[in-house]
Amino acid sequence: MSIISKLPELEVLKLKGGALLGDEWKATDQIVFPKLRFLLLDNLFLEKGETTTGSHDHFPSLERVNITYCNLLKEIPQGFADSKTLELIELHKCDPSLVAFAEKIQEKHEDCRRNKLKVSAFDSVSLEEWLSFL
Repeated sequence: MSIISKLPELEVLKLKGGALLGDEWKATDQIVFPKLRFLLLDNLFLEKGETTTGSHDHFPSLERVNITYCNLLKEIPQGFADSKTLELIELHKCDPSLVAFAEKIQEKHEDCRRNKLKVSAFDSVSLEEWLSFL
C-alpha cells in the first residue's frame, strides 16, 4: 500500500482477490491517498483494517467504498469511516455484522451533521452460510 499511495493523482483504486497479502489492511501516517474518490475491495481475505490513531485523514477525498465478497471483514476500516467526504458504502455478499457496522457509521455521520452517507447492502451472507453453499 505504501507504493500505491505514492501515486498522488490516484482517484480510483480496485483491489481484487490476491491484491493484498495477509489478512489486514494497515495504514500509517505515511500512507495517504489525497485524491482517491472510489475504493473497491473485492474478494479479499481481509479480517480487519486499521489506521494509526490521531487526526490524520488517510482518505480526504473518498466518496465511495464498494466492498464485495469480503466475508471475513466485520468492520469498516476506521480510515474510511472517518472520511468527511464519504457519501456511499456499498456492500455485496458481505457478513451481516459488516452491514450493521456500516449502518452505525451512517448514524454517526448523521449525528455529527456530516454529509448524507448512504449505506446499501445486497445479499448479505455470513461466512458460515457461505461455506454451507460450497
